[in-house]
Amino acid sequence: MDHFTLIMILTALFTLAVIILAVVYAVRRQNRREKEAFAGLDGGRSSGRGELNGVEYRYKFTPGGKNTPPSFSIEVAAGSSGSFKIGRESGFDRFFKKIGLCAEIQTGDRDFDASYYISTNSVLFSRQFFSDPSKRAACRAITAAGFNEIAHDGKRFSAVRRPFKSGSIIDNDQIHAVVFQLTVLSRHLPELPSSRNPLAGQNWKARRFVAFAAPALVNAAGLTALVLGLSRYRPLDPLAAALSSWSWTVPASLITLLVCTWLIKGRSTSHREWIVVLALVLSGYTAGGAGLHIFFNGFLDPSAGVEHETRIVDKRITTTKNSKTFHAVVDSWRPEKRTEDIRINSWEFDRIQPEWTKMRVVTRSGRFSFEWIEDYELLQ
Repeated sequence: MDHFTLIMILTALFTLAVIILAVVYAVRRQNRREKEAFAGLDGGRSSGRGELNGVEYRYKFTPGGKNTPPSFSIEVAAGSSGSFKIGRESGFDRFFKKIGLCAEIQTGDRDFDASYYISTNSVLFSRQFFSDPSKRAACRAITAAGFNEIAHDGKRFSAVRRPFKSGSIIDNDQIHAVVFQLTVLSRHLPELPSSRNPLAGQNWKARRFVAFAAPALVNAAGLTALVLGLSRYRPLDPLAAALSSWSWTVPASLITLLVCTWLIKGRSTSHREWIVVLALVLSGYTAGGAGLHIFFNGFLDPSAGVEHETRIVDKRITTTKNSKTFHAVVDSWRPEKRTEDIRINSWEFDRIQPEWTKMRVVTRSGRFSFEWIEDYELLQ
């Protein structure tokens, strides 16, 4: 073994050792912080259960994921016909309330209504629930204890601190204080139907379904057409063909977005659902619209095929994380172009000798005037 190889191996082993030590240190540091955070709990455990004044409760620490911060929650069982989620009102909430996209129930307590945002589809239930001053006082006490989300799902009341920041401390006294307030929330619950939403009308569920289904179908059809179009009817200028689709996708996306906005408006969660609908519309009418344009440019093309015999001047490979694509670069038969890029198979790639190998290409003019490749053949 020569010195260079030995140095490379030792360098790789040293780097691997450093990475392993860094990971071990990070894990131990995180474990130590968790132990410090929950040292004041029974047994120092980050999850468990207990009882306070005859009321059973559970608490749980949830580590953060790739896109979610860590959280700590406390919950008390309580069944009802309604559900809601409440937290501090943000500028995002206030903006969409001001323009009329979403509508929130009002409790009549001006300070409470200005500070908190109630998300619910159980409007009658939640309106009666929050008309009780003791419920509003309990919510204030829970948020003052550092828990920024209070929720009821029809089965339990929960208080959540998210994110649970590094250095935060939780002890039994804090948990008992929150459990006491959750117990206040869980008593004397209204008995009202959960599905009625006078803010949005009786058929709000059907309207919401249509608002999500319409752009989702455009996405599915468009992305399928994009795959088929690029594989069967690939134009010589795919980017130009995609940009050409904007002449109809931009007005169509605006009309779809306006209709979907009308369908979902009027509820406390409308603005959050609108963001999802906006993403579906934008993706459906950009990538999907381009796909439909490219697909029907070839599928509806009435023109006859035209043969071109040309010379391959170069070949190249483009790579992604999971695949390789092989290309032949040929002299163009179009006056305004010098070369054309044609995708080929790997076994054809190995046969090509640039400047010597020729290719016969059959193209058609395209329904929307974007010339596409119908067939090709290597001439050896």
